Order: sequence, then structure tokens, then C-alpha cells
Amino acid sequence: MLNKIIPQNKNITIILGHYGSGKSEVISNLILNSKKEKRILYDLDIINPYFRTNSLIKKFEENNIIYISGTVEGLNMDLPSIPNIKNDNEADIYIDLAGDSAGVKVLKGYKENLFPKDNCNFYMVINVNRPETKDEASIEEQINKIENELTEKITGIISNTHLLDLTSGEDIIKGFNIIKKISEKRKIPIIYVTYPQKYVQEEELILIKDECKLYPLDLNLRATWMNN
Repeated sequence: MLNKIIPQNKNITIILGHYGSGKSEVISNLILNSKKEKRILYDLDIINPYFRTNSLIKKFEENNIIYISGTVEGLNMDLPSIPNIKNDNEADIYIDLAGDSAGVKVLKGYKENLFPKDNCNFYMVINVNRPETKDEASIEEQINKIENELTEKITGIISNTHLLDLTSGEDIIKGFNIIKKISEKRKIPIIYVTYPQKYVQEEELILIKDECKLYPLDLNLRATWMNN
């Protein structure tokens, strides 16, 4: 049985995940739910121009979250630059980083002393309903590529298996069971198992509730026209 993992007390959390993993949705929930008075979100995702946290700028402002990006406000367009990152020990800092080996290269543009190993979480968001992370072999392949490019180890996994508005409790459990094997094999803790609370009830996840920390997600990035 896995122990319920409590995220380590580090103020820099780097969230990465392959296209379609739901990474940006996860990070929006994490920072909006953070209890820290000062919160900063850096958007360094240069791979996917569609589902971006920049669509939540007004929501972040309303919640006193500082949002810094290389995008033009209101547009899914990147500037030929990356934002300046400053470590702030008084703040919860979240970094939205594209999760394949190409996307994580952007982190190398910053000085190493901004990301001290003892103060950084590297959390990988995994959706087993994506072809690139559909089984143990493909997930391990992605982890190896990312770690080799980062020259850092993934320190936690967020199981985020979903099928958008068709997500069921069975999907969540299926994803957890696959990711659990990776977690045990590579000794990478599962930080959260997420579920979209609009479509799945916690009671449906009773089979895994004792093994992991469940995290209900609000669907902040889903445009109105994409919802039922």
C-alpha cells in the first residue's frame, strides 16, 4: 500500500506534463488553492499555444496572484523571450513548464542558483489516456527523456487521468493503477490523484482513497463553448 504523500515544504514547484495531460489545469488549481499570502505563477510552456494559463489572468489578479509570462495578454502567442524569474522565499512559486524533452529545455536559460535542488519540487502530471503516456513503458520513456534533458530527477507524480467531460471514476482508478507501478518501481511518490469534481464524485474513488491523496479539480481552463 502506498503512503499518502504530503507535498514537501518547498516554495518552488515546477509542474510539467505532456500535451493533453491537463498540466495547466492542475497548476491553476494548485496556485488558486494555495494558502500562501504571496503567490507567483511563471508560464514557461512554449509547446502548446492553446490551453494556456494566460486565459486566467483576470482570475489570478482577482486572487492576488502574480502572473508572469512570455505571452501577449489575451492571445495565445509567444514573444521571442522568456520572463525573468526571481526566487522569493516568501512566496509560493509555481512554474508551468512544457513536459516533453523539448519543452523542458527552456529551464536551461536560467541561472542554476535560481533552482536550488533542496528548494524545488519537480512534479510530472500524467494522463494515461494520452498515447505518449498510455502504459508503463511509454511513461518510463517520457520520464527518462525529461530527466536526461533536465539533468534533474522527477520528485513527484500527479496522476491526472481524464477524458475531459467523459471522465469516469473508472478512468481515474485505471490511471492510478498504472502510475502506481511506476511510482513503486522508480520510487517516485504520487503526490495527488486528481479528479474533475464536476464529473466524478469522491465516493466513486473509494477503491484508491486509502492509498493516495485525492485532489478535486475545478475546470478553470475549459472555455464555455467546450462545456456541456
